[in-house]
Amino acid sequence: MVDYLRQQGQLDNTLILFMSDNGAEGALLEAFPKFGPELLTYLNQHYDNRLENIGRANSYVWYGPAWAQAATAPSRLFKAFTTQGGIRVPALLHYPQLPLKGQISHGFCTVMDITPTLLDLAGVRHPGKRWRGRDVAPLRGKSWLGFLSGETARVHDEQTVTGWELFGRRAIRQGQWKAVYIPAPWARRRGSCTTWARTRGRFTTWPTASRKNCAPCWKNGSATWMKPE
Repeated sequence: MVDYLRQQGQLDNTLILFMSDNGAEGALLEAFPKFGPELLTYLNQHYDNRLENIGRANSYVWYGPAWAQAATAPSRLFKAFTTQGGIRVPALLHYPQLPLKGQISHGFCTVMDITPTLLDLAGVRHPGKRWRGRDVAPLRGKSWLGFLSGETARVHDEQTVTGWELFGRRAIRQGQWKAVYIPAPWARRRGSCTTWARTRGRFTTWPTASRKNCAPCWKNGSATWMKPE
């Protein structure tokens, strides 16, 4: 695709975004009741999982939770969790018309920001609640254009609150602070809510006002307030 765009003289006029959708896969598929031994039998019949063939189109392998955690280290846990190991992923952006080039940013953004960004770059206004007789979902993200143009230092300011939930695992973030709720058996302490934040090797309390505004004290699991990596 890149070669074609270059041949057509359109590479510098095209935004290319490549990103992972989640952290490393940590499932043990053979342990799923839905699959069990039948899955392994099927794979042995139809795939070549020899060590020298892993990664090719006719291989089908997974490496389980321990290696998944190694892949996302030093972040905690992996795909299907709302911890940093499950949702913090790399993204590569190529668009030569923007002044911000050749840099690495650790700033916070989400996939919800992609649509507003594309609309901004294309000069297209969001149609609102209705379009040609159909309901249109409202935009929930924020355009990256101000950040990519060098007009702002970050995409989201310190007052922005973003939340996640997946399989009962929850997280909420405001600025540089994040609260994570992970039910048992993955919880660090069952039935507890920790209102502390880890920063620079020591524990400091989350400001009381932020705790009240951002999230409740969750029960029947482990809730930890922390500064994301």
